[in-house]
Amino acid sequence: MTIIAGMSFNDYPVIISDLLITSDNHNQFSNSSIPTLSDCEPHLIDSNFSIYGMMKKIEIINEKFVISWAGNVFEAINIIKSLKDKFEKVVPSDESILLEIGSSKNVSFIWSVIRDEWPRLNSYNAEVKEKNIKSFDKLIYSGTGSEAIEEAIDIFENKHPVEDFENLVVDSVCSCLFMFSHLMNHELIYKKDSNTLKDRFGGGYDVVCFYDGKFRRINNITYLYLDASITKKGMIEIDGSGTLIKQLTDDEVMYIRKINFEFIHSIDNEVLATKIIEDDSYDLSGTMSTRKSEDKLIQDNDFASSFMCVNVRVKGSDKGSMAYIHKYANSASAAEKSIKFTCHHKFLAIKFNQKYWSEFERDILEFYKNQ
Repeated sequence: MTIIAGMSFNDYPVIISDLLITSDNHNQFSNSSIPTLSDCEPHLIDSNFSIYGMMKKIEIINEKFVISWAGNVFEAINIIKSLKDKFEKVVPSDESILLEIGSSKNVSFIWSVIRDEWPRLNSYNAEVKEKNIKSFDKLIYSGTGSEAIEEAIDIFENKHPVEDFENLVVDSVCSCLFMFSHLMNHELIYKKDSNTLKDRFGGGYDVVCFYDGKFRRINNITYLYLDASITKKGMIEIDGSGTLIKQLTDDEVMYIRKINFEFIHSIDNEVLATKIIEDDSYDLSGTMSTRKSEDKLIQDNDFASSFMCVNVRVKGSDKGSMAYIHKYANSASAAEKSIKFTCHHKFLAIKFNQKYWSEFERDILEFYKNQ
């Protein structure tokens, strides 16, 4: 199974899903890797399921029709193919969508269609749940990760409403990434014992939202996970280990590059010198994921993204990690205004913009001051 959800903010929907695929252990599948695990770690989740790999579970059929799925992979793929063949250039009715889905009992679907310029969320399968939340016009979700969605609802409820259309879309996407960064952080720390992987979801996340009149995939995201300490002088000091995950979608193929690194030293808390321990790349199309560790599809100087998600874990604190998320016009702007990455000869340099570092440090200290 998985986690999928449809959220409507002032009539503007966001569709989200995880990327993990699991299977029963009666079939001896290969040890496919995912960004939050490595080759040397066990891929057995429990006595019944193991990790198969990753796959995109949201399909943009056309600019006015998007659908996500959870459940039996091969049954879902066949239904999605049928929907794409029939409605790639047509805006379907809910009745015609249900006709193509047929009597499937093994797959849940959540979709949104724009008719008369207004998007509508709908779903199929009794496993799909719905909640009334003050932040949403509608919230529907399904999959083994449903509990994680329920636990994270207060993240959205505590955010202030935004009136401007563009800010509303950015705010809703950043809220989703806030939740995802914490879920992925848990996987990175606890590996195969993570409650996300135990519930058979995770490994990365996909976001599609409606803006400028059509459905678009959020195609440029960077997650940076850092260990830090608070010095006796009340300053933030980055140390320990970390992980960089860049997610890029181009021509409907999703590319992911994951780098695990160890801290070496810093210069005025602006430049961190790190040693690369593990460096892997992946690509996902409509079929199962492929690992491409030798062919790095995301280039060494292209790690900044439009959405920058920095997740900091302060040693000795029981408050968990803090996520610091911003939206930029493009990757170049993100590198200039937030963090610039340079990868060369098994080393990764992380350079913070001075203004960004000051705000970043202030917010971390504010978050942890009452620990």
